[in-house]
Amino acid sequence: AGAGRPRVAVLAEYDALPGIGHACGHNVIAATAVGAFLAAAGLVGDIDGSVELIGTPAEEGGGGKEIIARAGGFDEVDAVVMLHPAGLEVAEHPWLGVRTVDVAYHGLPAHASAWPFLGRNALDAVVQAYTGIAALRQHLLPTDRVHGVITDGGQKPNIVPERAAATFYLRSAEPETLAELVERATAVFTAAATATGTRVELGWDPTPVYMPVRNNRALAARWAANVATRGRRSLPAGVIPGTLTGSTDLGNVSVRVPSIHPMLAIAPPTVTIHQPEFAEWAAGERADAGCVDGAIGLALTALDYLTDADLRGAASAEFEAAGGVLDLDAVVG
Repeated sequence: AGAGRPRVAVLAEYDALPGIGHACGHNVIAATAVGAFLAAAGLVGDIDGSVELIGTPAEEGGGGKEIIARAGGFDEVDAVVMLHPAGLEVAEHPWLGVRTVDVAYHGLPAHASAWPFLGRNALDAVVQAYTGIAALRQHLLPTDRVHGVITDGGQKPNIVPERAAATFYLRSAEPETLAELVERATAVFTAAATATGTRVELGWDPTPVYMPVRNNRALAARWAANVATRGRRSLPAGVIPGTLTGSTDLGNVSVRVPSIHPMLAIAPPTVTIHQPEFAEWAAGERADAGCVDGAIGLALTALDYLTDADLRGAASAEFEAAGGVLDLDAVVG
């Protein structure tokens, strides 16, 4: 809606979680985004600039926003606004970058009772790797996270496993520290192969890398002011520990254009995302009220950006001071 630049994009996520539905509240994200777009679209004709609604599927591991970005979906966008439902009101919060690695070990099969000395146990290698990662955690930065699951442990107990595999997520708060974490984890995976006489195969990034979110404080402050008119007071930055966080592909957008990703309370603080109870709250009356408040907050923030040259300048200056547009290929390597 509207015409030309500046242009604000409102992002609508809408995918659900297997088995527990909207336990991440993407239904609320989509509803607030659509509402914000419709509200802003009704007014943008009287001002210079435009507002755009972009549907962004596959946030839950698929990297949909990165795929849209690579296709040029944000090339003509000057700022991005969206929100995430939660149990607290937070205007800006750290979100970690994350890389995925599929780790497969290849050994030699043998009869586990009669001829075990002829085999090389791929499952032992996975166990060594898992244990090595567990030992590594003690020496990681407080904001680093590594977690994984074993996806293949062999076929039968009386066969030395010829193949075993695991998948790990590696998270960190900065692109540079994420790169260092990748190096350290790779050393663990390689050492496990050496110790067990197996061969390791590392499959990095089966889905796009998620970058840490670069919160734009100028825009986040305006969001906080706007949503306060709906009786919602955002907690100051830092009140919620930065270690209580996850990852989102909004990070990949935030290193391309100034972006915000505030949290909107639709549940009690004790109810966290990605569990069934949150899905119940995401379908309740408090979520309905949140959709209205969130849509108004996003719409006002988008309109403020279009009409306030000082806000645009502050958001742009902050973005450039943080490093400007990030070359993701150079960072990931």
